[in-house]
Amino acid sequence: MSLIDQIDDYDLDQFEENSSGVIDTFESPRTQNNLIGHLEQRQLIQDLYDKGHMPHAWLLKGPSGVGKETFAYHFAKFLFSQNEKSNSSHHIEETSMFGGLDLGEAPAATEKGSTSTSSLPMSYDLNHASIDRVHSGGHGDLLYLDIDEKSVKQEIKVDQVREAVRFLQKTSSEGGWRIVIINNADVMNSSAQNALLKVLEEPPKNTVLMLVSSAVSKMLPTIRSRCRLLPFEKLSDDNMRSLISTSSILKETELSIDEALAFAEGRFGYLQSFIEDQGAELFSYIIDGVKGFPNADKKTIFDIGQKINADRNNNRITRFLELFNWWCENLIKHLTGIKQYSKLRDDEITILNALEDDYEVEKSIEALMNICEKITQMKNDNLWASLDKQTLVLNAFIAFNNEFKKIKK
Repeated sequence: MSLIDQIDDYDLDQFEENSSGVIDTFESPRTQNNLIGHLEQRQLIQDLYDKGHMPHAWLLKGPSGVGKETFAYHFAKFLFSQNEKSNSSHHIEETSMFGGLDLGEAPAATEKGSTSTSSLPMSYDLNHASIDRVHSGGHGDLLYLDIDEKSVKQEIKVDQVREAVRFLQKTSSEGGWRIVIINNADVMNSSAQNALLKVLEEPPKNTVLMLVSSAVSKMLPTIRSRCRLLPFEKLSDDNMRSLISTSSILKETELSIDEALAFAEGRFGYLQSFIEDQGAELFSYIIDGVKGFPNADKKTIFDIGQKINADRNNNRITRFLELFNWWCENLIKHLTGIKQYSKLRDDEITILNALEDDYEVEKSIEALMNICEKITQMKNDNLWASLDKQTLVLNAFIAFNNEFKKIKK
């Protein structure tokens, strides 16, 4: 059954996707209150909440940068904003997670001081006292876990998860629900995942665990089977345009909205990091480096390697390799007829024409697939070993050049 099939008789078109005001360009998921898109997911949670059938654990899965973490925080703020209402106005039944509460329509997430309301599902009133405590990171009933910054392996360790288990077993400090959000849940090491199993098997009352993941296959099947799966897709172009136009994210860049849409592919969070890493410049390096393939200019390639090697932002080499891989995948989609190629730089047309005129399509596709495999391996090796950046750049261009030298007519 699809996600939309699980929702009973709701007309999602009636809901507005954005409240008025300008979104902070790089506002964190914790403080972001404009949750654009994902209406089916939020309506499903609202429906389950109203009926008192809320699962004790959710697994939010989907591409990175589409708003899963923001969604988790949005849910926490929604739930906390119901505490006073739940405790004062309703009898709590012991038989269900949410006590079978009939809460009716929730207040809208609006700017402070505003009295306007909305029927937007899973919404809340920013005037509620709990919202500021969530924004400041000081809410006593909310715990957030992510990758241990001190960890060489970039993982979530067992001690962190044990802290979450102890947290959930405590009495609520504000008389309501206790919530744990685990971001990047797929990088919990095996000991951490096993430590989480006990609380999933015997969840304390009035608790909700939200696991956020872009790679659920890395998680134990026993973890996945004990969570309610909530899939997320990339944002539509309309939703992305709304987010971009109501923020100042492109203010300090030369990117057009159409270019931003092409690079981001429905991931606003990705677009933010792409701009921070000056991804458009890196993409121009890629196009400059492959021009004239399979006899690309060696000096140009060497100069590009030097520029990236001299950059103090270590994220840029990973971004460079990801973009190179993404561009090759787009060429594959074009050659196989999956997706029409849309150029972002004028020089791309010359490269595309050379691919179509000088090479057999099947051999070009195979070559590009080999290049993607090699670049992915380079990226993975670099995550573990922090390889020389200039060497990685040179090897990526050499891989592209050599694959097409083999098949030139």
